[in-house]
Amino acid sequence: MRKGNLAAVVVLLAVLIGGSFLIFRGGSRGNSVTSTTTSSTKIVTKPSVTTTTTQPPEVILGSGYINTTVTEPNKVMCPPGFGCAPRTYTLQIFYPSGQSSSAPVLNAPFFKPKTTQSYPLIVFGIGFNTMPSQYYPLISAWVNAGYIVAAPIFPLTSSAGLAHYGVNLNDTKLADEYEDDLANEPGDMAAAAAYIGQLNSSSSSFLYHGVNMSEIAAAGQSDGGDATLALSYNSCCVDSSLKAALVLSGAEYPGFPNTYFTTPAIPMLVTQGSADTINPPQLSSAIYAAAPSPKYFLNLIGATHLQPYTAYNAYEQTVAAVSVDFFNAYLKGETQALSAMSSAGNLQGTAQLTSSP
Repeated sequence: MRKGNLAAVVVLLAVLIGGSFLIFRGGSRGNSVTSTTTSSTKIVTKPSVTTTTTQPPEVILGSGYINTTVTEPNKVMCPPGFGCAPRTYTLQIFYPSGQSSSAPVLNAPFFKPKTTQSYPLIVFGIGFNTMPSQYYPLISAWVNAGYIVAAPIFPLTSSAGLAHYGVNLNDTKLADEYEDDLANEPGDMAAAAAYIGQLNSSSSSFLYHGVNMSEIAAAGQSDGGDATLALSYNSCCVDSSLKAALVLSGAEYPGFPNTYFTTPAIPMLVTQGSADTINPPQLSSAIYAAAPSPKYFLNLIGATHLQPYTAYNAYEQTVAAVSVDFFNAYLKGETQALSAMSSAGNLQGTAQLTSSP
C-alpha cells in the first residue's frame, strides 16, 4: 500500500534545488556505521524570527540540526533499473538548542543544562514519499521537551530518494517496487541509533555524553510506522535496546514475517486518524489489539493520514502532547506523565485515548 502525500514531491523538489541533501544508491542493515558531515537544505516551516542570546540560556529555546551521511557496512541495495552499491543515506539529527527560533537552525549550539546529564533518543521513520522536514511540527515538540531526534532520509522511499532515481509515481508497478525497500528500513533506523551512539562516545563530537543511550524509543508514521513496529516487535528485526515505541498510522507490513509480539513487551502508543483512507483505521486497531500491555491507542476523530503529524493544528497539538507524556513516562520515568497523558488524549470532538497499562 502506497502511503504519504504524493503531491509533496513538487514542493520538496523545490526545496532540494536550493540545498544539498545527498542521496546515494545502496542498501541494508548493520550496527556499525561511517559518516561524513554534509551541508543542508533549509527546512521550511511556519514563518519565524531567529534571535541569538548573549547570556548562556537556562532553558531550551529552539532546535538545531545537522545532516550526516550514514553508510551501513557490508550492506548493499539494488534500486530497480540501477546497479548495486553500499547502502548509504542522509541522517538528520535534531537536538535542543539555546538559540531561539521556531524553525530548526543548522549547526545551532547544542544546549545541555547543568541539571540535565543527557537527553533520551527518539529514532524517527518517515512515511513513503515524504521528508523529515514535513514532520517538523511534531519533531519540534519532542526536541523542545528534551529529546534528541534522529530521522533517516530513507534512500529509496523518501521524496528525495524517489526524485533521485527518477521514479514516476504514476507508474504504480515501479513505485511499489521502490516502496518494497521498506523491508530494509528497520535496519536503517537501527543504524541511525548506532551512529548516535558513536557520536555520544566520541570526545570530538558535539553530542559527546549528551545522549542517554539507555533510553531509546522508536517512532514512525505510515510506512515509517510499519518499520517502527517491526523494529520494536517483529522477530525479523527487533532491537532489544528500545524502551518504547510510537506507531503513527502504521500497519503490519506483509513484507515482514508474521511473527509479531513474541518478544518481551515494551510500552507502545498507537495513533490513528478515523478518516484516514490511506492507512485504514482497522490496521492500527489490529496492532493495538494484538500488542501486550502497556499499550495506548489515540483515536484522532475525523483526522486524515498526514494531517495530525505535518501541520500545526489541534490534532498535531494533541499527538505532540500525548507522545511527549508517553516518552516522559517510559524514557524519563516521570511519575505524573501518565495522568497528564490521559488528560491530553481525551479532547471532545478531537481525540479519545484508550489504554491498557
